[in-house]
Formats: sequence, structure tokens, C-alpha cells
Amino acid sequence: MFNNISWSNYLLTTAVITAIYYFLIGVLYYRNEIIKIILSRNADFINTPAKARRDYANINSDYNQEVLNQTIENEKEDAFESSMVHELMNDLKKLFKEASDKKFTKEELILAR
Repeated sequence: MFNNISWSNYLLTTAVITAIYYFLIGVLYYRNEIIKIILSRNADFINTPAKARRDYANINSDYNQEVLNQTIENEKEDAFESSMVHELMNDLKKLFKEASDKKFTKEELILAR
């Protein structure tokens, strides 16, 4: 029965069925979001004059600059947190080195306060 179906036909059929499935899921569950996106794009760029489009572009560039500044701040915070993590790891390594030198058991390490 399955000998009559080639792999290329099988893969093509599977891809088409999968695409249809995801399209239907998108339409069923995200219908409102899709409509809002389509309507907002059409309303923003078709019905607005050129000056308003330039203003929109300027606002977008200001927003992009804010996002860039926020990203730089986040990277600084990440570097600080990373250094704290490294310090903690070094402290833990020292603790485990001491514990192995003093021949602590696992239970003593787990229950230690």
C-alpha cells in the first residue's frame, strides 16, 4: 500500500497539510490581532500625508535611540551581575576546596548552615 507513494510526494503532502493547519490555527486564534495589524498599516501609511510620515519616522528614530540606550544600560547591568556570579562561584569553589581538604561528608555539606 505505501510502496506506491514516493518520498517527495509524501513530504510535499505533509508540508501542504502542515501549512494549512497552521494557517487555520492562526486565523482561528489570532484573527483580531491579524486584522489590527493589517488595518493599522493601511491606515498609517495610505491615509497620511508625507509630513505625517516623516514625523512618524522621527518618532520611530527617537524610540530606536531610547531602545539602544536601554540596551546599553542592560549590558552594563548584565556585566555587573556576571561579575557577582563569578565572585559567588569563586567563593563556592573555595568552600568546596576547604570541605574536601577537611574530608567533610556530603551530608555535612548539605546540612551545614
